[in-house]
Amino acid sequence: MPGSRSTVKRLRLRHQLGLDTHHQMAIRRHEPWYRRAVILLVTLVVGAGLALAYLSVDRYLHPKEQELVQLRDKEVELNAEIDRLTSLVGTAPNVALMAQAAQQTCTQQLEKMQLEAAKLREDLGFCEKTAKRETGVRRAPIQIPGAGTIPAGSAPN
Repeated sequence: MPGSRSTVKRLRLRHQLGLDTHHQMAIRRHEPWYRRAVILLVTLVVGAGLALAYLSVDRYLHPKEQELVQLRDKEVELNAEIDRLTSLVGTAPNVALMAQAAQQTCTQQLEKMQLEAAKLREDLGFCEKTAKRETGVRRAPIQIPGAGTIPAGSAPN
């Protein structure tokens, strides 16, 4: 018999926690090995069937990852195209104004060049008339504004 109160408490606690040093025997029914094998086989078949069913339902319900990636790439391309077209729409009036201003500048320059060409034609006509009237050799160079100098002694054609 145990000697002290603390020893009794300790033994009861060990017994409740299952830490007894005494070996307990369990009585079990005998099952043949083939019955356990059949149960294991049926469990594996049912698990594989559930896994296949899950995969087929998952493929049916959720789109493929490649399709998602392609759709995201297309979305990025379309957003870039929208941004580009939006910027073009915003700058279209400015481009039209710039083209109109450039056309006005070119028109003014054309008018100025036409006036200058008319003056040069008048000067050239005057020089040609003067050269035709002269019968001898010229002794002094002829100065033509904007066209340069005709050296002395050259004969007109």
